[in-house]
Amino acid sequence: MIVTKSQAKKRQFLGVDFVLLSHGPSSMVTKMLYKSTDKVPSHKHTNEQSGYVISGTYRLFIKDTLYDIGPGDSYTISEN
Repeated sequence: MIVTKSQAKKRQFLGVDFVLLSHGPSSMVTKMLYKSTDKVPSHKHTNEQSGYVISGTYRLFIKDTLYDIGPGDSYTISEN
């Protein structure tokens, strides 16, 4: 699947803005647009989630462990 920049769809989930870049039956690629005031509640997805930090810092709680990550760092969170 090819999605051009003009076809990417702006969305919002739990108050966080993002751009849906591409998706398949069990995967999704997004550009997350977090603001320092965003507070995402604990939640889970039916598929594995991965990300890469371009700028800023990002705090993740994964299985009761806190991680602070920044530019150049990446992560993968298991399904459920």
